[in-house]
Amino acid sequence: MFGRITDIVAGKASLSPLDLLQLEERLLLADVGVAAAERLLSSLKRTDGKLPAIDTLKNEMRSILSTNFDFRISNFEFETKPQVWLIAGVNGSGKTTTIGKLGHRFRDEGKKVMLAAADT
Repeated sequence: MFGRITDIVAGKASLSPLDLLQLEERLLLADVGVAAAERLLSSLKRTDGKLPAIDTLKNEMRSILSTNFDFRISNFEFETKPQVWLIAGVNGSGKTTTIGKLGHRFRDEGKKVMLAAADT
């Protein structure tokens, strides 16, 4: 994803309407998501060449990714048992690591945990 985006923004302070359209297409094809893609594009339009486009994108991506950095799991006691959680996401996003950490935490809290893989 980054290589294809860098091809568009490298060495540019501001982007043409065609550049923005190509960037939007590449972001959406990379499964960035509509809301995040719109946020990235609007940050480029707002800066109006004050920073290199690549720096603007990096700063906005950091902002998006750090939004929920301090996410904490609160009490997950539900009336119905068993609880079934479905964890989905793109490859390499940390699903397996997170599932392992959740399972460990819940086991330490005295809960019974069973993990099942359902790869396609």
